[in-house]
Amino acid sequence: MTPINLVKTIYLGDRACQSITLDGQHRKVVIRVDLISRVRGESWDFYSHEDIPHGQLVFCDVQSVRFDPSGPMPNDLMNDLVVSSVQESAGSKQNYLFSLSIDSVNEKGDRKEVRVEILAADLYLVDPRSPQQEIRE
Repeated sequence: MTPINLVKTIYLGDRACQSITLDGQHRKVVIRVDLISRVRGESWDFYSHEDIPHGQLVFCDVQSVRFDPSGPMPNDLMNDLVVSSVQESAGSKQNYLFSLSIDSVNEKGDRKEVRVEILAADLYLVDPRSPQQEIRE
């Protein structure tokens, strides 16, 4: 399944970003979410049979990561995840631009939206109950 089709099966509404790990040596970005649900119909419709508590979004072969604005720590609700196909030049490797909106809430309770943009070749999910399995379907 392409990353575009995989993203269509992921529901993150009212879910929180628990952590973001930048692994430069392995060119991965891992975002841990308190609960990832899967969409298996036209809409989410509270389907929970494939829920992944403390699930991970794993972005592979990462080319770049950008936080906008820089500074606030993404640490609260995940507002959206959008992906688009990017091909830099003819014959170059297929990449995808993943754009996530994640809230940042400070100790005073002030909220700010942080846009996280990740340019990567692939995406898969990890369920911590089966950490070696890459979920791509």
